[in-house]
Amino acid sequence: MKDRLGEAAYSQVRFLEGRVVDVDSVLKQPNDIKWNVCSYYLCFAFQGATAQVGLDKWGQPVNDLTLPEISRYPERGRLISRSAALQIARRKQVLRKSDRPEDVQAEISYSPELGVLRWIITVRQRKTDFASDIRKIALNAHTGEVLRIRKYESRSDF
Repeated sequence: MKDRLGEAAYSQVRFLEGRVVDVDSVLKQPNDIKWNVCSYYLCFAFQGATAQVGLDKWGQPVNDLTLPEISRYPERGRLISRSAALQIARRKQVLRKSDRPEDVQAEISYSPELGVLRWIITVRQRKTDFASDIRKIALNAHTGEVLRIRKYESRSDF
C-alpha cells in the first residue's frame, strides 16, 4: 500500500473494517460468481473515498487497492471538494437550483480504467411514484474534468 500511495498519502489512510469469507462454503453453493472470491476484504478511508482490497488465504492481494497510484502520479493525491464538484454539475446543468438536497447524491469511487478517483453526482427528480428523471455526471475527482454526463428516465413496473 505504501508503494502504491507514497508515504504522505499512506499517512492519510484509515482502516475502516475487514471481513473474513469462508471461500469453500461460498463456492459449494449454487451461484453465478464470475470473479475471484477472496478470503479477506479490507476497507479503508482516504479523503472521503472508501477503498478496498481483497486478499487470498495467505494475505496476498488478489486485486488492486481501489485507490490511484499516487506515488507515480502525485497530483492524484489531491481531490476537489464536494462543493466544487456540485458547482461543476450546476454549470453543466445536471444540478439545478430547483433540485431538492435529498434528491442529490454525491459519492467518490475509483475508476480502474482511468486510474483515478471520480465524483459521481446523481440527481433523481421524481415525476410519479413509478417514474423519475435521472441526471448523472462523472468528474475526475482530481481535476474536475467532466468524464461523462447522462440523462435518462427510470420506470418501475409493478
